[in-house]
Amino acid sequence: MKTWACIRSIYKGIRVPCVLLAFIMTVALLVATIAFGHYRYFTYSRDVYEGSGLENAYYVAHFADPTPDQEAMDRELAETRQLPGVEAVLYDTAVNGFTIDGQLWGIMLLSDSVCDAFPLDLYSGRSFSETGLTADGALEIVDASGLFSDIALGGSFSLNYGGTPVRAGLTGRIRYPYFHINFGSSGDVAADNFLSAQTAILAKDTPETRALLEAAGEVYYATGSNYFVVFSDDASRQEIDRYLEEAGKSCLILSYSEILDETNRRVDENLRLCFPLPVFLLILSTVSLFSISVIVIYRKATENAVWYLCGCSKRKSLLLIFACIGLCGAVAAALNAVFILLFPLLGERGILPLERIYLDGWSFLFIAGYLLLTLLIVFVTSVLLQRRTSPIQLLRRLDQ
Repeated sequence: MKTWACIRSIYKGIRVPCVLLAFIMTVALLVATIAFGHYRYFTYSRDVYEGSGLENAYYVAHFADPTPDQEAMDRELAETRQLPGVEAVLYDTAVNGFTIDGQLWGIMLLSDSVCDAFPLDLYSGRSFSETGLTADGALEIVDASGLFSDIALGGSFSLNYGGTPVRAGLTGRIRYPYFHINFGSSGDVAADNFLSAQTAILAKDTPETRALLEAAGEVYYATGSNYFVVFSDDASRQEIDRYLEEAGKSCLILSYSEILDETNRRVDENLRLCFPLPVFLLILSTVSLFSISVIVIYRKATENAVWYLCGCSKRKSLLLIFACIGLCGAVAAALNAVFILLFPLLGERGILPLERIYLDGWSFLFIAGYLLLTLLIVFVTSVLLQRRTSPIQLLRRLDQ
């Protein structure tokens, strides 16, 4: 009871400033968290690209209008695979015509090479098996749309393809903002262009999955006009140059290093443009916290002296003031942690549709770091103002 009386005494007369401070710190930290999440989107995409193992690959993008039709793309990809020195061709394919909840949807088919180079960022479940089919022969699906949120992992369901049911099984989920690989960009391409935040239904491109789909009816494949050509380690420079010269007549071709250079440029640009405002707000809230700490210690000197005369030690009074003021920073950190946890749900329901933002464990570390900084400021302020004087001495000094 005595401790609660001391706490009430600390907040008496300063409740409004403390509430206002907590609000300012919450808003400042929220802006900083979103800015940091936007920055993490670029650094995360760079990490994904650097881990793809595509150092020997070239990105090929058609810039002609119109782009090649499906037959021409199939022929181009088949011919590219047969070229000397070419190890693999990475591309994405879509199958359109599925009816889900009264709307037409497509399924994106990802090859083994694409899945190996760009592993899916799964929130739960697993990736595809070797055949892309479940043990009972159903089409394995990774949900990057939120359409199957009511279906348990491993559960079976049917997809309507032109009136014909196609058996499917849910193997994994990607949470909002549904990052998955996409090769639809051309021009000044960077790693973030390969991360799509559009809703999608993903499956594996294998002979078994194609046979299952084609058994349901006539299937129309839509292969993207942009792709990666991966050369083997023993490919000669002449073989690579011959391909680049021929393909460069009708396509934009970018090397691994060119894409990485553009990626680093965007990361640096994002750091320069997006962080000044959040940093300013954090500094402002930190200075406000320091100011209120000083004001509280001096304004509560009388109560502090009374506590001391009633048996409250200097150490305990210091800890009480530290805890009461530090609570403002703790509230801000807690609310922002809750925001990170609820962000996927808010995005899925269209309440806060921020797509180019990546919130993960680093975001929690960022918030924890700011909380530790604020607590350190309060603690150091309290110690410096009271370490050489007792509460009685401080009261006498203020009365002079």
